Amino acid sequence: MRLALFLLALSVYLLSMTGTLGIDEETMYLVTESIAERGGVNVGPSMLRETWTVPARGGGRYSILEVGQSVLALPFYYIGKLGASIAPTQLRPYATRAAVAAMGPVFGALAVLLVALLVEALGHSPARAAAVALLAAFGTILWPYARTFYREPVLAALFLAIVWALVRWRDDGRMRWVVLASTAFFLAGIVRVLALGLFPFFAAAIWRAGLDVHARGDGAPARGPGRPYMGNVAAAAIFGVGAIAALAVDLGYNALRFGSPWATGYPKEETFSHPLHIGLYGFLFSPGRSVFLFCPVLVIAMFGLPRMWREARETLGLVAAVVIFHLCVYGCWWAWANGRGLWGPRYLVPMLPLALLPAAWVKPGRLWIGVLGLSIAIQAMGVLTWGRFLAAPEKERARVEVKAFDVTHSAVLSGDAWASLGTLRWDRAYEPSVLRDPHSPEAHDLKATTAAVWWAYAWRANLPLRTLAPAVVLAALALGSMIALGVRAFRNLA
Repeated sequence: MRLALFLLALSVYLLSMTGTLGIDEETMYLVTESIAERGGVNVGPSMLRETWTVPARGGGRYSILEVGQSVLALPFYYIGKLGASIAPTQLRPYATRAAVAAMGPVFGALAVLLVALLVEALGHSPARAAAVALLAAFGTILWPYARTFYREPVLAALFLAIVWALVRWRDDGRMRWVVLASTAFFLAGIVRVLALGLFPFFAAAIWRAGLDVHARGDGAPARGPGRPYMGNVAAAAIFGVGAIAALAVDLGYNALRFGSPWATGYPKEETFSHPLHIGLYGFLFSPGRSVFLFCPVLVIAMFGLPRMWREARETLGLVAAVVIFHLCVYGCWWAWANGRGLWGPRYLVPMLPLALLPAAWVKPGRLWIGVLGLSIAIQAMGVLTWGRFLAAPEKERARVEVKAFDVTHSAVLSGDAWASLGTLRWDRAYEPSVLRDPHSPEAHDLKATTAAVWWAYAWRANLPLRTLAPAVVLAALALGSMIALGVRAFRNLA
């Protein structure tokens, strides 16, 4: 069941990809390319806006983003280079970008699998675990973002891995789980330095779980009266190593690029200066960025909070810490509403699968099915349009934050937004020449009008049939995985 769940999410996410990179994604891709081809992090001359890169010593430019995502993408880049040797000639210049973009679906599917593993670790049946994982996979904005090269799906998987490892550490006392948590936290810290702000919460959870292990007698005894349990001290130290290593990498990368470990490259006006109460209201209740509006399945999780509080209080406390951290930190960010063409509250994606965990304590019924159906429809719209309604010329006059509080600009509540589905152009596609320069005026025009899935582009561009063979394979894989999961996930729930 676990393999079928992973393959279902992976195949759907891969089928949902646009096949292009946005500006953030292109920035990180250029660093990956630079590391792989030149052994450096200088992105060189590029088409990117200067706000996303800064001048480098000796010419060229540096990305202002952390290095972790670009490093994790290296295996995908090398796979892309291998694929380029067998791809149609006209697509070879874009093969590495397509391969790197596939990193999002892989980590998104891993996040879905980890949801199931975590729910099982909390004492629920595999069928119930699969059901909650499907809520996260297709009922939240994890789906639209897992088809991209953005960092949020990667962080979602890493945070889930940490919490899962901590639950397992509390259950059996094996130090390998602490090593896993430390490794995942290290990776999260180099992907986005702000993740290090969660260190106190995770460290406290490790310490508390270690006390439970010692109380059961699973670990080594304390060395003398009044002294702390040494296994607990070792666990805290191991986790601390991951945090310190991540901080060292981040500071060292800053020094390499900008000459100072404290210089980030971000413009001075881009700070955490936004009024918190406005950001919180926007994330929770605004028509343009409400997490409940874009992910109605969270309502199901709300009904499970009382039982989870009674049966898994420690885990719920850790989940609450991650959720509140994201709401408060990004609620203060100057651009909390993020880009004008993005789908929902992007900065909350890393905490959404964790926020769904209380749903495991809610018995599926009509509410479950109805809310899930609505959520899937919302995510499917995001996949097909990827914010085209939000980025339409007539919608560009107002600032993004103003749009977030205006119903007429809401991608979910506005009738015009849903009507925009009918205006998608399926008779236009990226020609191979456009794929070589995805940020050209022609490419921008096509992205603003064409259904945002790569196989539609390939089909309309009259590319060879073998180009579409992966889409057929993925569709068959998704269907087979869905059949394998269906009965056990929804008819045999415990």
